[in-house]
Amino acid sequence: MSEGKADPTAVSRRVLIGAPVLAGAAGRSRADDVVARSAAFLAVDAEIGRLSGRWGDLEALAIGRHAWFLHAGRRRLTVPEGREMARIDAVLETLFERRVELLDGLCAAPAVDPGAAAAKLAVAARVICADTDERLHRLLDGLARDLAAMRCPHCRAPLVSGTPGP
Repeated sequence: MSEGKADPTAVSRRVLIGAPVLAGAAGRSRADDVVARSAAFLAVDAEIGRLSGRWGDLEALAIGRHAWFLHAGRRRLTVPEGREMARIDAVLETLFERRVELLDGLCAAPAVDPGAAAAKLAVAARVICADTDERLHRLLDGLARDLAAMRCPHCRAPLVSGTPGP
């Protein structure tokens, strides 16, 4: 993260895009790779949501301050909100492409243990958002949480460890 960022908790897009590459290079197991890819997907998805929200806030400001809808093309770049919106658009394009790549990879990767299965369920719950199908979203979300809470009946150790939440 650069020191000039207003939000100290923001994750850079380089980290989001590179995380799965680093995870794979570390020689992890297939299950760990699925968990890492799922975590990367959820991080990219969260960043898309954060940036989309910021874009909407900027648009509302631009409408109120600069009669935004009366401007078109390059003229929109003459206002500060327009310049930031253009930068966000460029980052979002990259993040949307990365999100598709990660989801395609997860679809092809087998869940070889409960942790990997829970990680994939967390991604599925995120993809099937409440707006698309509320009941299916609640089902998948609950199933991911249930699986993450399960313990081995013999040793009582968690069946799932390090699984990203939905």
